[in-house]
Amino acid sequence: MKVRNRNPAAEIERPSVNQIDTPRDMYIATVRRRYGTTDVARSSSARETEARSYDSIEVFQAARGARARGGWDVREAIVATTRRRGFSSRGGAGMERGRMGSWLPWTQTITRHRAKGLKEQEKPIKTAEPEELPALELRRLRDLDVARADGQGESHIHSASGVVRRGDFAYVIGDDELDLGVFSISSPEPGELRRVLEGDLPEDEEERKSEKADLEALAVLPPFAGASHGALIGLGSGSASGGKRDRGFFWAFASDGSLEGDPRTIDLGPVYDLLRDRIEHLNIEGASVLGDRLWLFHRGNREGSRNAIAELGLDDVMESLGSDWRIDVDELREVREYDLGEFDGTPLCFSDATPVADQLVVFTAAAEVDGGPDDGRIKGSVVGTVDLRGNIERLRTIDPKWKVEGVHAAVDTGVIDFVFVCDQDDPSAPSPLLSATMPIDSTVEATAGPQLPN
Repeated sequence: MKVRNRNPAAEIERPSVNQIDTPRDMYIATVRRRYGTTDVARSSSARETEARSYDSIEVFQAARGARARGGWDVREAIVATTRRRGFSSRGGAGMERGRMGSWLPWTQTITRHRAKGLKEQEKPIKTAEPEELPALELRRLRDLDVARADGQGESHIHSASGVVRRGDFAYVIGDDELDLGVFSISSPEPGELRRVLEGDLPEDEEERKSEKADLEALAVLPPFAGASHGALIGLGSGSASGGKRDRGFFWAFASDGSLEGDPRTIDLGPVYDLLRDRIEHLNIEGASVLGDRLWLFHRGNREGSRNAIAELGLDDVMESLGSDWRIDVDELREVREYDLGEFDGTPLCFSDATPVADQLVVFTAAAEVDGGPDDGRIKGSVVGTVDLRGNIERLRTIDPKWKVEGVHAAVDTGVIDFVFVCDQDDPSAPSPLLSATMPIDSTVEATAGPQLPN
């Protein structure tokens, strides 16, 4: 675990615990041990919830790791963590009477809330409905044909799931690929594939579906040490057990928008494990930087799961990318749930996201049938915007013939310029690269234009 000499996260959702369970002296000692001497630790108004959040995570991790090794139970992990912090494990200050009559460390209260109450905690769900406007028309720029160096497989990407545009380059990931597609916007020539994750995938379609890394989210990081022109970050969905979809990659940009150096693999396991405890059927489909956060968009298309946005601290993420290439649990800041409405009884669920103008995130969502004879059928797609506070600003329907899976956007004088990729669920057909434009403000489309003189 990386030691961060700064304030711990203040906005991770946690059930409340009585103040008596977390005495101030113990809180300050805990923060000092974990983060060094900080202004928050010295403050008389320090937030007790911060210490609870991090202690519960550490105990939870200790118990999970021990259980995987066939060792301690949860109680032993709690006692070990408490001793490591310098607290007594045999009653006294900071202890709580357990339900079964035994004395347990004060962290047991937090662990119980974290393991059970965190999922049950209810907060208002942000809702939205598609605008009553004509469907957004998309224009085909090119097909995603590729030249495979080994001559194996399809000569195109058919399962495009994310897109980023930088200069004349369009970068595309596919959910059943271990490579990144690199295309020229201005040239009709086939793109090239560049390997971003290690491993091999079977040729058989069903076997490939089971073993795929499921790269679903492609985003751009701002410049930082070691990547002076920013970087691409690609993320697996986290939707499978065994960690096969808990990988991502990082690749720095050169000044002209091309790729510089070699890609690095990112370990998403720690933060995805925490998110799986908070979100049923975790399925990360999009990512976007906004302000000082990295937003992850969860597709809530399974029963018992809702759409959600999880926010990570951007400084912490970039620090991880400069050290151990692992995104840790203490980088999670907040989780919000969303209801985007539905098409013909099928809920709309997030499929990608991209920032625009430092104030908005553009997202796409699709209503895809899950299960039954119509499994996988798309009933409609939308493109929308969400502001810094997490409020939906726009939600516009898209021409229903397209199953939109990825989006990149830029703003020019109040108009959003989109680039989309689609997955049309046909392995024999290349995914298309599409474009469209839409005003940021929906009211200009909903009202009649000015009367021009004759």
